[in-house]
Amino acid sequence: MPGEVVIDIFEGYIDTLKKLKIKKIAFTEINEKRPVQVKRDTLKVIPIKKLELLAYRHSIIYKCLLNDADFDHIYRILLDEGFQLTRISRNIT
Repeated sequence: MPGEVVIDIFEGYIDTLKKLKIKKIAFTEINEKRPVQVKRDTLKVIPIKKLELLAYRHSIIYKCLLNDADFDHIYRILLDEGFQLTRISRNIT
């Protein structure tokens, strides 16, 4: 049955993937300014910095969402842990 598992804690995400013997992760990052509606008729441009880690096994997507993360530091940790990473930018512009 297809599904999605969201793990909020980075260390828990790594542990889960290791237990499931998942080695490949999509490392998707957003680092740009985007308009956000703050009032009914008002937009404000704010910096957005998010990291989404995605892995897949047996029709289940395993996600870890991190705000204001140090992309390069987390990337190095995952490489050191033996994961294969595909780095993807999800910036709109």
